[in-house]
Amino acid sequence: MKEIKDNKMRERNSTIEMLRIFAMILVVMSHCAVHGGVVSNEAKISNWFYIGGEIGVAIFILISGYFMVDEKVSMKKMLRIIGEVWFYTVTIMFIYVFVGGNSITVNQMIANFFPISFGVNWFPPHYVWLMLLSPILNAFVNTSSKKLLERMIFGGMVICSILPTLFDTVLLGGELTIFALLYLMAAYVKRYVNIAHVRIWTNLFLGVLGFILIRSAMYYTYRVLEIYSFLVIFVAIEIMLFFLALPQRYCKVINFIAQSMFGVYLIHDNRYVRPWLWQKILNRTEWKESEHILLYGILSVIIVLSICTVIDIIRRLTFEKVWIKSIDRMLYYMKIIFFKLGWIKELTTKVVKYVCMKEER
Repeated sequence: MKEIKDNKMRERNSTIEMLRIFAMILVVMSHCAVHGGVVSNEAKISNWFYIGGEIGVAIFILISGYFMVDEKVSMKKMLRIIGEVWFYTVTIMFIYVFVGGNSITVNQMIANFFPISFGVNWFPPHYVWLMLLSPILNAFVNTSSKKLLERMIFGGMVICSILPTLFDTVLLGGELTIFALLYLMAAYVKRYVNIAHVRIWTNLFLGVLGFILIRSAMYYTYRVLEIYSFLVIFVAIEIMLFFLALPQRYCKVINFIAQSMFGVYLIHDNRYVRPWLWQKILNRTEWKESEHILLYGILSVIIVLSICTVIDIIRRLTFEKVWIKSIDRMLYYMKIIFFKLGWIKELTTKVVKYVCMKEER
């Protein structure tokens, strides 16, 4: 029993979970710059905060692809994520209306009750769709040769990343196409890249260099900051390889905290929380042109990340446990129903065969 437990602990590499936390830090930093008024005309601190958002999202998808390529997406996992999105969307809506005394339209209420279908926030629906597509992507990875996978990734990069970044061409399939491309890249790393041969400091240098290139290029076009930008994808890949090359460690606390990073996103970037958080709570005009603007930005990120993590931990220990039990019960009854339907189908088939035999006689 102890040996089994040790094997499970080794499977949860805390270094990768640290990367998940780092990705969310980049996202919160970006939102701090965009929505929180972190502006400094002289030092342009906001640019360094701003450029990390899409890189953080790309890293998050790369991590998902890295693990999901060897997994089967279960209905339970899918419903758990949908339940998390639904919980925050609906709960925050009720707080906004009944506690905040605000009003919303009927259409907005319906959209909040069906956040995946109506795309209340751009990221969760695309992530759920990626999970639905993952069996097809996994089948392609498992049945394709290394050369074919490389050609697919190269073609995807040219059509969906390089051309839209340089020439503003139409991004076919939208963000979901980029998510699928990142998924295939992570799968390629998992299958064919020997992490032991990865030069850790080279990847760190290239990642930092990519950051500098994005910051320089953003003065010419903001397309380099988008999720489809080849520079964003390049930096995300280099950061991922850097973390993969680090010594594997297991830390229960890090793994526990990392499970709340999706919840951190859902809370702080909720459309009702966003203006209240960044414009009323953390928007201090006296800091905007201050020499302490960097300190303000860092403290804002730490506060948002810490509070949202605590909130999500409470949800996981309360609502999610109830939700998981409900899912288990529902799936159990579905199996029973399908089992009974199977008997009904078999009985019907036998009756039909018996009737046909009687008629032939």
